[in-house]
Amino acid sequence: MFLAKGFEAASMQDVARAAKVSKGTLYVYFDSKEAMFESLVLAECSRMQQAIREIGSGAGAIGDELRRIARHVITTLMSGDVMASMRMMIGAGEKFPDLARYLYTRGRNARSSRWPIISAPASRAAIS
Repeated sequence: MFLAKGFEAASMQDVARAAKVSKGTLYVYFDSKEAMFESLVLAECSRMQQAIREIGSGAGAIGDELRRIARHVITTLMSGDVMASMRMMIGAGEKFPDLARYLYTRGRNARSSRWPIISAPASRAAIS
């Protein structure tokens, strides 16, 4: 619903209708529309980061691994859902500055956790 209408235009009633639950059910899980939005954004970011982490097995040649990673990243980032999610998150940065700062920091820190994917084949190449 947030992707379709944007944060401001989407109401809790819209979300409840789309999820086929009552508005009261949403409030059992989330204190507010803002809390639900933050939870959804964090879940989406985690999903994208996990997908990127799982790409490189470290079993192939360096060039093959890097090409596979690049193809997957490009395909993933250019998909309609991901682009809409990124636009939504960027647009919400003004309303949610703490969330935007957290996502920026988390993304920057996550880069270092992805290096093992690339460094494993590079280490093998350096040894041989």
